[in-house]
This record gives sequence, structure tokens and C-alpha cells, in this order.
Amino acid sequence: MLYIQECLADLKNNLPIKDFEIFYELKDDNKTIGFSAFRKSNENPIYIFVKKEFRGNGYGKFLFSQMFEKLKDLDFNEFIFTFDKNNIPILRILEYFSAVHVNTKKNNCTYMIPKDFVI
Repeated sequence: MLYIQECLADLKNNLPIKDFEIFYELKDDNKTIGFSAFRKSNENPIYIFVKKEFRGNGYGKFLFSQMFEKLKDLDFNEFIFTFDKNNIPILRILEYFSAVHVNTKKNNCTYMIPKDFVI
């Protein structure tokens, strides 16, 4: 059974990513599939990770959609993403959510999801 839950503090402390205010774990039965996290920072504010063996099944999109809903509830209404232009999985996810290409500089692409998007 697939479910998502807010992570407990002790689990967050054992992971390599720190200083995130919102943190979710995606599980199927008792197997961890991936994580999503958010922090109020201009440097990598959203983190999404899906274990390699579970990629290609829509879990990244699911984690993004859950995070977007939570952030919209907190009155965030625009999302800007900068990432390595060779990161095809994130590009596909952002295109799925109708992100708009803002610019590309060297190896980094910037995309925006406007405030009126619908999940």
C-alpha cells in the first residue's frame, strides 16, 4: 500500500540533507521509495529523491505534487527551479507540471511554475 507521511525528527536527523522545514517520506508497505523536503532558502529549497529501483513509475511526480499542495497551503504561489540542464528526470517532472523555461546559463536551466498552476 502506497502512502506518504511527514517524517519524524529522528528519521530526518539520520539523513544527509539537513535544515528542511517540511519533510515527507514516500513508502510502499514498509519499503521507503523516496523523500521530498522543503526549506525557506534560496539555495536548493526543494529536494526530491526517489531510489533508483523505483524510478520511472511516477513517484517523483507524486512527491512533487504533494510538496506543491503543502506549499500552496502555506501561501507560496510561485516556484522557481534551477538545475543542471542534463538532469532529464527533473526536466520531465517540471514539464509535466507545465513549468515555463525562464533561461539557461552555462549548464544550468531555470524553470518557473506560475502561481495559478493546478495540480
